Amino acid sequence: MIRDVWGARMTEAPIRPITSVALVAVRVVNLVVLAVVVGLGLVFVWVTDGTETELLWLGAWCLVSTLYMIAWLSVLGWLSRRSWRTTATVAGARAPSRLVALVTTIVASLIGLTAASELLVLRDDPDLGSAIDFFGVWAMLLAWGYLHWGFAQIYYRLYVRGVASGAAAGRQAAGALVTDAAALDGAVSEVAMPGAVATDAPPPPFRFPATPNPGLLDFVYLSFMVGTSFTPNDVETTTRVRWTVTWHSVLSFFFNGFIIVLALTTIMNG
Repeated sequence: MIRDVWGARMTEAPIRPITSVALVAVRVVNLVVLAVVVGLGLVFVWVTDGTETELLWLGAWCLVSTLYMIAWLSVLGWLSRRSWRTTATVAGARAPSRLVALVTTIVASLIGLTAASELLVLRDDPDLGSAIDFFGVWAMLLAWGYLHWGFAQIYYRLYVRGVASGAAAGRQAAGALVTDAAALDGAVSEVAMPGAVATDAPPPPFRFPATPNPGLLDFVYLSFMVGTSFTPNDVETTTRVRWTVTWHSVLSFFFNGFIIVLALTTIMNG
């Protein structure tokens, strides 16, 4: 039982723990769907059988990508509700593969740019002009979402690796300190071995306010904040990850600008 801000009692439904089998199933399904998305995207980029065939492949890519996004939005909403109930929001101790995140981001960006280019070049087609407009805008919006979703996974990966390396460094520094029982007055002094580092472990790459153990949902928040406001907002960053955040901000600036140009062109010529 918990109380809201007015002191009224609220009943909290029991929450099932996330099992390792469920996590493995989510990862497998995620990889399979991403493989399908990447495959459809590559076929669309390299197909040369005519505009109608390209639109069919692009439509298939947009449909699968939309279902993928809806599924992850549902998962993130579920994680948000778990967080509200003061439970862990980490979707698994193992961070997403950096290669998967990079491939997804690059391919999705390429798909969006290719579709938008076709929209600007082939929009005057008397038979397929409306379809090109529709699928071009749809693909561009999905590419924008994929860009920030990919960086959210990259940030999550950097955080997990940074915390792991920091913990290892802290253990190494602690192991290098030996306790020497001094005979004088029975005092105990700590003597650092040669080359030992007596400082604390390095801080994590990202530090969220009031969130000692951030999960995937927190990095989605960070990524979309960078993508829309070009700043990590209230999240503290260290030097080791600021280059990645800078690249993300620059790519987001051009992506957002291209979407605005695409929208204005579609409205003016619609």
